[in-house]
Amino acid sequence: MSKKFTYVCIVILGIGSLVAGISLCVTKNKPGNELYGRDLTTIAQNEKIVDNINILLDPVMYTEENGSVRSQVYVIPEFSEGPDGEIELNHVMGLLVNPASEFSKYDQVCNKTYSWLGSNAPIANIGQSDVPFDGKVRKMTMSEKKYFKEFLESAGYTEAEIDEVLVPYTLVRMHYNEGPWVIVVGIGCIVVGGALFILKMRK
Repeated sequence: MSKKFTYVCIVILGIGSLVAGISLCVTKNKPGNELYGRDLTTIAQNEKIVDNINILLDPVMYTEENGSVRSQVYVIPEFSEGPDGEIELNHVMGLLVNPASEFSKYDQVCNKTYSWLGSNAPIANIGQSDVPFDGKVRKMTMSEKKYFKEFLESAGYTEAEIDEVLVPYTLVRMHYNEGPWVIVVGIGCIVVGGALFILKMRK
């Protein structure tokens, strides 16, 4: 690999970092949409979500690093109340949670949700534990989709029903405070890479 190509790659990396940093800073000040009280199929990719997470089911997958769990993907369920008062599961999507220090807060939401499900209480009583969330919607990875399908299969859903119930998106929290640093790194890469490329061209 030539040095010129390496320097060009550094500049491209810098441009990408700069765009990502600016995007974070701009998105931070944009209003977000609520997660609950809507049909999850109306959620769109890259949509900003700002809400309190208060209805969750247990994680269906996790990632490990050096023997420790680094992230977990929880199930966001959309429930409705049937004509006889029974609770029905309409749709599910994912919620990526990291770092591990955050797990306990979301586990508490899961516990409250299961307590509500086992109490035969009306749907109006759901949501007894809140965790503030500010993030965006992205497509599920192949691994996430695989584990969500297995979760629904284990619950007795057919393949056709899974296609209707599974909303192939995952919510991810946005780390807005990293925006300025990402911009600085991007500018640095552009300046250094560009300068080295120009010097190499003059030789």
